[in-house]
Amino acid sequence: MLEVVESDFGRSLAQAETTEATKAEEYDSMTKQNKLTKVQKDADQKFKSKTAQSLDKAVVDLTSDKDANKEELAAVESYKESLQKQCADGGMSYAERAAKREEEIQGLKDALASLGGIDLNAVLLQSTALRGAVKPHRF
Repeated sequence: MLEVVESDFGRSLAQAETTEATKAEEYDSMTKQNKLTKVQKDADQKFKSKTAQSLDKAVVDLTSDKDANKEELAAVESYKESLQKQCADGGMSYAERAAKREEEIQGLKDALASLGGIDLNAVLLQSTALRGAVKPHRF
């Protein structure tokens, strides 16, 4: 009976040692895997934090660019409005513009006559002769 107990005890001891060795190997394997996972996750965290920082910087840069472009657009639109005001004819018809131009020409003729009675036709002929004598520059 001692021999049976001894053999049962030996078998139980062998099973316990095998189980313990297996569990120790699993523990070591899991520990190594956890270390590798930790290193990988630390590297991922560093990469993602660098990426996040670069994206934050890009957002700041693009926001400032957007603000600058908005200011430039506002300035251009303001300039465009001022040009439209300068270039617009004020809604006058052709007949009204022609009449206004004729009044201006008559006023200039009257002013010229009051300055000394210079003959307008002679001045016009002289300016026409000068235009023909001057040669345009060519580059």
